[in-house]
Amino acid sequence: MVDLLSEWPIRNTSTGQRWTASKADIEYLAEIKGIIGDVISNLRSSLDLIYWEVVSPLVTSDKEQRQIQFPFRDHVDDLHNAINRSHGNKVGDDFKEAILSIKPYKENGNSILHLMHELNNTGKHRFPTPVADYKTMSYETISKMIPDFPPIGSLTVSGCRADVMWSINPSELLFTFLGTLTDAEAKIYERKINWPIDLIFKIDNYKIDSEVLSLLKEMLTQTQKAIKKIIEALKTDY
Repeated sequence: MVDLLSEWPIRNTSTGQRWTASKADIEYLAEIKGIIGDVISNLRSSLDLIYWEVVSPLVTSDKEQRQIQFPFRDHVDDLHNAINRSHGNKVGDDFKEAILSIKPYKENGNSILHLMHELNNTGKHRFPTPVADYKTMSYETISKMIPDFPPIGSLTVSGCRADVMWSINPSELLFTFLGTLTDAEAKIYERKINWPIDLIFKIDNYKIDSEVLSLLKEMLTQTQKAIKKIIEALKTDY
């Protein structure tokens, strides 16, 4: 859970009107995307590295060396040729079978690993933006941050311009909680509070609707399983 969304209690000191508005923290979101991109890039690179360590001693020319990379494909039918073109076939049959068993292809394969490959190819600053998984908070929690918040039970934040609106007597305003004057003529003040939410990835073409941290953990798990299969295959090919 991260404080990505900022909830802004806004008040008009002339009328006593109050409302909350959700605003994404754009700078923090950009930072989060960069971190996610680094994680995905490191996981993807670990597969290339072990593939390189195994295959590179068996090729000699610079051209062949440049062709060595862990093979990802959209369809299983293309994977055999991809292994051969990246010279994995020179290691041995068990190694090739291990790569095939990892199923690094999209259609009916290991979609998590293939998604990791695709996201890495798009670049960490250009892949899909995670979206907010809005949370419901109790009145007790909200009132600690917004003392004059009405006792409505709970509030679920959204992407709306105003989540909740209420009015109080202007004479009862708590000036210590006014915040920053954003409209002097209308006497409107804003104050930022942090609202903890989860981030989720929605990627339709992979049928992914998952909390970001859970997805990264699954990518790590699948990468570890793939590396383990490769190591096991080397015990018989070497």
